[in-house]
This record gives sequence, structure tokens and C-alpha cells, in this order.
Amino acid sequence: MKIVKKALLAIGLIIVLYLVLGFFSMFIPMTELIHASSAQDYAQQTGTTNLFFPASASNISYAWSSVGMGGRAHILKFNASIEDCKTFARQRFNHYAKQLYDNPTNFPAAEIVPLVGLPEDPRPRLRKDYGLKKLEWFDYQNMTNGLTLSQPISHIPTVWIDIDRSALYEYWTD
Repeated sequence: MKIVKKALLAIGLIIVLYLVLGFFSMFIPMTELIHASSAQDYAQQTGTTNLFFPASASNISYAWSSVGMGGRAHILKFNASIEDCKTFARQRFNHYAKQLYDNPTNFPAAEIVPLVGLPEDPRPRLRKDYGLKKLEWFDYQNMTNGLTLSQPISHIPTVWIDIDRSALYEYWTD
């Protein structure tokens, strides 16, 4: 009888420990950072045959984080022609809009407009809340001539296109 009680106590302690560790692990960021020279290099590093970035993209940097119940975030930058940057921005907008709207006719337009003033730097929040480190490559604050997506709804990525440096910057959190 004593052996059964000890076994049940041990099993109970293991279950409690498992639950406590599971609870705390929901708040530990899982992160990934990829630097790639081209869209093909990025596809190879991520193990896909599908090009996520435009074929002309170069100097790609992509960081991703998941904090369990705390949310998800991603941030990216690449260089490409301005037209490829605009096309990519519209595709990203439409991708997220489709997730938010049941009826495609309700999609807002993916309008690219001149950037008027730079918004607050998201990197401190991404470091603190999402555990994303080493984001010095996300140097959007050096833009002097840019474009952005108008954002009529939330949960659409923030996108900036640096016209002078032919670069696209994107960040998104949920």
C-alpha cells in the first residue's frame, strides 16, 4: 500500500511539474534569424523550392518569433527594384487581407502612398516582447524618400519602401 501511495505521489508531482514547465514555456520566445544573399539562397536555407521573396531580391534579412500565448512577430528587409518591392508589398497586403475578410469583394485596396514622417522604431518592442535580437539591419530610420502601404485595418504588416536605396522593410505582430 505504501508503494502505491508513493507511486501516486510521484506521478502527481511529475504532472504538476510538467504543467508548471508547460505554463512557463509559453512565455519563452522561440526565434529564428536568416540572412540570405538572394531569394534562391533564402529558399535553400529554409528548405523550400518556393520563392517567398521576389526573384530579384538580394541582401535578405528575416527574423521571426513566437511567444506562445504572447503572440508572434516577424520583421524583414531586402533590396530589389522598386517595382518588385511594390508588387511584394501588395501581395503581402492581399495575403493578410484574405485572412481577415470572408468575402473577397470586401478587401480594401492595397494602396501604396508616399511616406510622410517615420513611425516609431519597432525594434525596442520586438527585442523586449518577442526576444528578437541583432536587428541593426532593419535600418528604415535612414529613409529620406519612401513609400508605405496605407493600412485601413489592423493585422496587416507595416511596409516601407526606401526609394533611394531600393529596399523594402516589413514588420508585423499579432
